[in-house]
Amino acid sequence: MVKIGIVQFKRDRDLEVNLKHAYEILYSIGDVDIVCFPEAWASRSTVSAKLFEEKILPGILDGSLGKVVITGGIFIECNGRVYDLCHIVLNGKVIGCVGKHFPSRAVGERGYVTPYPDIQVFTAGNVCFGVLICIDAMYPELSRILAVKGASIIFNPSSIPCNRIGLWRSLGCTRAAENTVFYIFINNTGTTYPDGRLVNGHSYIASPEGEIVYELSEDEAIGIYSLRLGDIEKVRGRWAYFEDACRLWRDVDLERVLSRLAESAGL
Repeated sequence: MVKIGIVQFKRDRDLEVNLKHAYEILYSIGDVDIVCFPEAWASRSTVSAKLFEEKILPGILDGSLGKVVITGGIFIECNGRVYDLCHIVLNGKVIGCVGKHFPSRAVGERGYVTPYPDIQVFTAGNVCFGVLICIDAMYPELSRILAVKGASIIFNPSSIPCNRIGLWRSLGCTRAAENTVFYIFINNTGTTYPDGRLVNGHSYIASPEGEIVYELSEDEAIGIYSLRLGDIEKVRGRWAYFEDACRLWRDVDLERVLSRLAESAGL
């Protein structure tokens, strides 16, 4: 069993308020294996690498003792470039980082956000997992790469408006079923999208059979749910989808696939 904590966060306009509230939430969560925040929970604006390292990260490091903390996605300026970055933290140390591969054209991110070039999975205890930030979930190749690399869980920290929640439910169930993995969508709530549309929660967990087994409402909440990783092998014993896909991908240079995807998108 892997015990997951989903932080469906209500973002304020003030960074300091958000940090204080997030740390209170994080420190209150005990007896879980992995905690994940949504995208842009701290701020919708870009922060400097210095501010992130000196003001945002320390509280997360302190709250990561005994559990993995996935920071969700924060727009950070590094050496003149802006990335949407998600740090993976365990026992007071950053053990890895992922970024958004395909910034959103719809809300203008491609005008200032640099695509992240690497894709990787992480192992903590007995679980291997990957992270796709927000609209990267729209690219089935990325979920497939994570699953082929061994991920049993795909986290999707996001900021998705109300009128797209139905789409995101279908998307997550499909990604879960086609890869026979657990898919976890983590959303903000009580806030707005860059274009003003309402963002009101409905974070969920989809099973390897493509069914939503847990969903939060529109309220700010900490969702706790235990995953039975053994369910993955049971489903794969009946469904051949992922086994067939692995044969197709066996001799493929996965990093090259990601590079070509970025090239085809003009990034």
